[in-house]
Amino acid sequence: MTDPHKRTTSVKRTTPRRQTSEEAPYKARPPPKTQYSIGELANEFAITTRALRFYEVRGLLTPDRRGTTRVYSPDDRKRLALILRAKNLGLSLDSIGDHLAIHDHARAGPAELEALRERTDQHIAVLTTKRNDLQSTLTELRRLRAAIVARLPPARSRN
Repeated sequence: MTDPHKRTTSVKRTTPRRQTSEEAPYKARPPPKTQYSIGELANEFAITTRALRFYEVRGLLTPDRRGTTRVYSPDDRKRLALILRAKNLGLSLDSIGDHLAIHDHARAGPAELEALRERTDQHIAVLTTKRNDLQSTLTELRRLRAAIVARLPPARSRN
């Protein structure tokens, strides 16, 4: 008769035990969301809900409405990412709207595409000029810093 309270020594396994499907950690990606709230998009893109409403007023975003609640789709989320990227590149909201309009209408005519190409070329020229001006300013600041350092007395060693 064996004592039920007595600990028995277990034999150490040489191969790890396989996890059952219930024990295995969930590593798959969560299913893609089909809708987003205004707060979720604001948090994800680090912008305010007011900015999202402003883009809506300007016609750049058109979320569905459920009563007074805005419901954003995955396409709205992609649009917002494009808007913010274009804004970071320095495009005006009007230019962003033009780009999005052509993006929305994949069958834009030659006239619309040509107008968009011209505006894009102008924007490239403006950004190139800004980059060159910034480079000149940096070069001048580095020269100024070198002159200041040359006039400073040598630093004393600290023991």
